[in-house]
Amino acid sequence: MTQPKELTDLQRLVGNWKVNVVARMPDGGEQWGSGTIVAEPICSDYGVKTILRVDVEGIGPYEEHDLWGLDRDTGLLHLYSVTSSGAVHDHVGNMRDGRSIEFHWLGLHDGKDTAENLILEFASPKEIHIHETDTVDGKPGPVFDYYMKRA
Repeated sequence: MTQPKELTDLQRLVGNWKVNVVARMPDGGEQWGSGTIVAEPICSDYGVKTILRVDVEGIGPYEEHDLWGLDRDTGLLHLYSVTSSGAVHDHVGNMRDGRSIEFHWLGLHDGKDTAENLILEFASPKEIHIHETDTVDGKPGPVFDYYMKRA
């Protein structure tokens, strides 16, 4: 069976990556970190599993396990995340163009209405940029930028 384009695009994540992250807080503060992402194909290339491990100043070690896949019935992409901070989210999105994917999640965090909006851009075969903006109770929350380079 021929894979949909969305799945072949997700396979571009596969490999070993070095990642730098910057977190910009609503009060203007910034926190920097670095680490790795390991991504491998799963389920006969119908998905991708990624493991992010970073150390962020002021926060410490952070780990996130993600499953990326396509719901063939709806045509929507899913990014299911479980993190070392206790977050469990199912981000839903779609391809914006040939170079980027947009994901959204709405839910509660610490009892507050929270939204995460992510844009993953395939900058080149060796570079990916993920930009995440969060809102909490309708107010701007932290903004995260992940800069990935193939290891």
